[in-house]
This record gives sequence, structure tokens and C-alpha cells, in this order.
Amino acid sequence: MELRDYQERAVSSAMDAMRLGGSTLVVMATGLGKTIVFAEIIRRYMMTGTGRRALVLAHRAELIHQAAHKIGIVAGCDVEIEMGELRARESTLYRAPVIVSSVQTQTAGRNGSMRMHKFNPKQFGIVIIDEAHHAVGDSYRKTLEHFKQGGCRVLGVTATPDRADEAALGSVFDSTAFEFGIREGIEEGWLVPIRQRLVSVTSLDYSSCRTTAGDLNGADLDSVMQYEENLHGMVYPTLEIAGDRRGIIFASSVAHAERITEIVNRHKPSSAVFVCAATPTDERRSLFAGFAEGRYQWLVNVGVATEGWDDAALDRKGVQIIAMMRPTKSRALYCQMIGRGTRPLPRTVDGIAEASMRREAIAGSAKDGVTVLDFCGNAGRHRLVHVADALAGKDPDEHAGRIANEVVDRGAHAAEVDVLEILTRAEVQAVKEREASTRKGLVVKAGYKSQLIDPFQLIDLAPHREAAWANGVPASEKQLTVLRRLKVDIPELLTRREASRLIDAAINTPTPAQAWVLLKNGLDPSDFTRRSASEAIDALKAGKQVQR
Repeated sequence: MELRDYQERAVSSAMDAMRLGGSTLVVMATGLGKTIVFAEIIRRYMMTGTGRRALVLAHRAELIHQAAHKIGIVAGCDVEIEMGELRARESTLYRAPVIVSSVQTQTAGRNGSMRMHKFNPKQFGIVIIDEAHHAVGDSYRKTLEHFKQGGCRVLGVTATPDRADEAALGSVFDSTAFEFGIREGIEEGWLVPIRQRLVSVTSLDYSSCRTTAGDLNGADLDSVMQYEENLHGMVYPTLEIAGDRRGIIFASSVAHAERITEIVNRHKPSSAVFVCAATPTDERRSLFAGFAEGRYQWLVNVGVATEGWDDAALDRKGVQIIAMMRPTKSRALYCQMIGRGTRPLPRTVDGIAEASMRREAIAGSAKDGVTVLDFCGNAGRHRLVHVADALAGKDPDEHAGRIANEVVDRGAHAAEVDVLEILTRAEVQAVKEREASTRKGLVVKAGYKSQLIDPFQLIDLAPHREAAWANGVPASEKQLTVLRRLKVDIPELLTRREASRLIDAAINTPTPAQAWVLLKNGLDPSDFTRRSASEAIDALKAGKQVQR
């Protein structure tokens, strides 16, 4: 399978990080092919000939079966599933090189004996955690403790690393090997543009909702969302705005989803179905297939279409509208939900080399974007997430909030807003304000700031916002050791996230001495990694010609 350019970078960066030891994280937005990336990592790992096995962990059946299928295709090796009644063979005659398992299965057992104990940790060289933002949970920690006894490397993959409760994934992963967010995906033409439509519902009032684990309390929210006037105030405009576009509605509870489905079908008979965790597997599969084929216009769901499901777009239209009838304060959850609509139609962009041409291909397709409906009311003290928050990931939090509010204000008076276009203009102003503020304090802070950013400047790497899950976590001793080995100056108060970026850049950037030799021989240092620069210099010393 031919990887996309960013997928190849993700694979290479993750394998380089794991070679340095410890655990690392790959962050890629929904729709960019995380499963293909870790399947390719497994394939390359198997080619190293260590004879050790790979384990993939996830928390839902859909993710388990999806991963097993993709790994079998990409890696071309036997894959067995350990989940519920499905058991991987562990006889002396045969052991599959790759096991895919649910974390619940691994920790199931009685009297201190868990199912993971059937596996010898010394046989496993790599453990991969799908949807790794869940990895701070006790079940994952127990499982990792068992397999780490054999000295395995750990890779986490996720689209949304910032949990609503801000539990630090930094306590599980030593570094972030690669990041490619939803904004980059849109700008590079791998994801469709997001348009936002704000619907004002005067009866909506979240002000009395409590906050639990960083998000709106479920019971409080449900009582607001099931209020009859609110239900009709959201459903009717959704149907009017959508027209014949196929869409997903996210609900706050099973009862809420049932009521939404009932009202939608009252307006447009047999157009909506709903799924939840209690929906039997076969029925759920049938409903998803019918939705993808266009037999149903609306899929109403409660927490089922957020992870592990991708619209097959068998109707050649795809998901073109998402109604957020489940407001949230969690950027991670919001990104998961809107991510169900950002994937282009199959075969729209693959094989196209230029980002501009990919964007043109999307614009000319039957699915030229996805519209997200957010419903506005009295939020009170709560700061609810909107599309701008999902796209403003690289800005400091206070600017992201201000930009989001500006988009909300502008969108309240427009039909559909291209959020990225407005966001880009707003960011220009934010940059100007930051620069003006920096100049004011330049004399006082000059010494400190030059010390802080010197290593970043040396390798042409601009510092940027710490992710919420890693904010302020100091660099690990392993990271500091690696930086010393790579001969990178270590600034004071270096965070784990900054250290990860320095390591990644240092690995992929020639040293100043290497750059000088390459330039002297008419070669562009930016075309080389540290390793390939070393190989090129060795070739030059041997009198061979080097071309890039």
C-alpha cells in the first residue's frame, strides 16, 4: 500500500522515536488513516526479524475488528483476536505474530489472575494503543505494566489527545513523535472544509448545568435537551437547513435520541434511525450499512459514531451535515464528532500530488464540505466548544477562545460560515497583537527569552502552544539523555512536549557541521535528515556522487 506523504512521515517519526526507547504518541485527525499508519509500522517492525510479536489494544469491538482487518491487508501476516469468546492460539506449535485485543479482555479474570497473563511479555516487542487518549485509565495501565516487563516499545495513536478531564497523557507517553491535526488536513487537501451554521434557540439554557469531569453534567444536560420546546427548536431548523443532505445527529442520551428520531420521522417518515451502545451488533451493522447506502437520511446516535466508525459513502454523497444536539465543553469530544463528516468521498484525493489540486478535487466533488450545526442559547458560565476551537489548535488558549467567540458572533448573522477563512484572518490580528506585546517587554525579558528559544532557532523550529494534556509536564530524564546525545543545548524549564519536538527535529535535521559539509558540496541541507546526511557525507568521502 502506497502511503500518503504525511503517513510516511508519521511512520518514520514513530519508528525513530521508538528506537530511542520508551513510549511515544502519534496524533492524527479523524479521517487521515491512523489505522493504516500503525499497520504499516507493524509491517516494518516484522521485517526487522526480531522474532518478537506485536499487540494492538483498543476498547471497542468495532476498533478491534477494523484494526485486525487492516493489519492483515497491510502487514500481510496472520492476525488473531483476543476478545470475549474469541481467543488467540498460544500453543507451542503456533502463535500469531500479531494479536489485537480489547483492554477489557486483557484485565478480565478472577482471584488476581487476568487474561493477559496467558501471554508471555518477553515475546512482545511492540504494543500499540488505538484511541490512546483513553490510555490513562486503570485497565490500560495494568495491561501496560504486564507487557512492559518484556521491554516492549509502546506506541499510542489518537485523533484527540486532550481529554475533557485533562488527565495527562504525559504520564503514559514519553514523547509525541508526530502531529497532523484537522486544520492541517483541510489546508493540505486531505479533509473537506468545515462550514458552521449557528441556530439560535431562545429556550435553550445551560446555565444551571453543573460541570462534571470537565464537561456538562450528563443528567443536567439531558433534562435541558429533552425539554419539548428545545427538541422542536433544534429538529425543525435542522431539517430545513439540511434539505436532502445526509447527516448525523449527536444526542445527549438514549431517551433524547429516541425523541429526536421520533420527531424527525414525524416530519419526514422513515428518514431517521438511531443507534446506541445497547443496539445489538448485527442490527447496528445493518443500520450503518443502510445509512451509508442512503436508505436513511439521518443517523441519530449516542456516543457510538464518535470512535471506530467511518461512513462508507456508498451513496456517493457521504455525510454532509452534522447536528450537534449534544453540546460539550470538551474539545476532544467535539473533534471526534465533527470528524465523522470531514472525510472526502472515496478516491477523490488519492494519487494527487499537490495540495491545491486536492482542494480543487474536493471542491468539484459531490461532497465539497461538511456543515456543522451548533445550537446557541444561554450558556451561562460555561464555555462551550465550537468549530473554531477545533481548528485553532496551535494558538494560545486565550486567543483560541477569543477567535471562537468572534466566529460565533459573525456566524450568528450569516447562513454558513467558512470557519477556517475567518480564523485565518483573525489569527493575523492576534499575531500582530502578540508581536506588539512582545516588543513592549523586550528590554526586560530579552535575556530570558534568548536562552529559552536558542535551541529552537538553531534547528529552525518555532515554539508553539502546549497541548492541554501535556501542559507544564517537565522533560523526562530519557528525553534529556537523548538531547545530550544529539548535542542539542537544553534550555531551562524544558517541557516534555518541547523536548519531544526538539528530539524529532534534531533527528530529522543535519547538525551544523553536517550542513556545512553538504553546502560546501553544493547540496541543500534541508533535503537531508541527520542519518541521510551522515550517509551522504560518507559517500562524498569515498569519492561517490550524491544527488538529492
